[in-house]
Amino acid sequence: MWAAFALGFCIICFSGAAIAETLSPACPKRPADATKVRDTAKTWFRKGEALVKEELYAEALGAFNCSLRMFEHPATMMNAARAAELADNKPEALDLYKRAVAATPEAEKATFAQERIAALEAEIARI
Repeated sequence: MWAAFALGFCIICFSGAAIAETLSPACPKRPADATKVRDTAKTWFRKGEALVKEELYAEALGAFNCSLRMFEHPATMMNAARAAELADNKPEALDLYKRAVAATPEAEKATFAQERIAALEAEIARI
């Protein structure tokens, strides 16, 4: 079912720079009701987790980014970053890890993201 899942791309601005965001084309508009926003975010987060289990990393990234559009959460940023990295989308992974560090108060989780940021910056510099 998800094998045919297509990806759409849109440009968002973050920190003054245009960054490509992988987004599921099926991602709905953000609901006006706060309860529906969280429910929709959870639904898309679960879709992302299921797609990771199927090793469909680019599709998982699209689902996690849809969840983030509904409700920004550091754990979702970390999952999206990992999916981007596994999908070989290093620039988006780097951006998501940086966002996660900025949004993560827990030092342990931020440390992992900072380690991935250093590794990705080194990899991107070699390209």
